[in-house]
Amino acid sequence: MSIDAPRPSRLRRLLAAVAFAPRDAYRIVVNRSTRETWFTPDHYANFYKL
Repeated sequence: MSIDAPRPSRLRRLLAAVAFAPRDAYRIVVNRSTRETWFTPDHYANFYKL
């Protein structure tokens, strides 16, 4: 019986994609009223909903 390793979360994959970006380039933004979470790898130019 084989046990598969868990798949990386979307957040972990996005962070890995920008691992070599400048330290202050990516942000995680949380809207506290709607509880939506967004990721921006390029300092607020593009957003990706998590």
